[in-house]
Amino acid sequence: MKNNSLRRNLKQSSYLSARSFFKSLFSPVEEITFKVSPEKEPEKVFTVKGYEGDNLMDTLNESEIKGLNVFGICDKQLACLSCRVNVEEGYNNLPKPTEEETDILYDLGRHYKDNITRMSCQLKISKALEGAHIFVPRSAFAVFEILSDSD
Repeated sequence: MKNNSLRRNLKQSSYLSARSFFKSLFSPVEEITFKVSPEKEPEKVFTVKGYEGDNLMDTLNESEIKGLNVFGICDKQLACLSCRVNVEEGYNNLPKPTEEETDILYDLGRHYKDNITRMSCQLKISKALEGAHIFVPRSAFAVFEILSDSD
């Protein structure tokens, strides 16, 4: 466990109330490590570290994984379906999806895998993700090129 509260909270201070910001300065923040791979490429494994309480989608976007810088384009509104992930190891440790997330998961059609697929914008980093293996759709790596080509 590292006490990276100051660094984390300075980075995210716009998301916190003043009270939460100052309270968390003195609270240790748990660092959580998990694995990420492109879908259907389990041999390509990236180790990602996040901080407890942070949003999973934001953590993935801020990671060093090349090509994920536009992962999730609707600003966590459950509207674009672009931030879906498959949690192949560790899914059962996660909190259950909300009714709204469940509705959008069913909209994924053939891309939805029961008890594996989640929307990363709806997940917070927690101890439940420690050691998990998350698969990101290959399409998430190509969103930028698709958007650029349509201009």
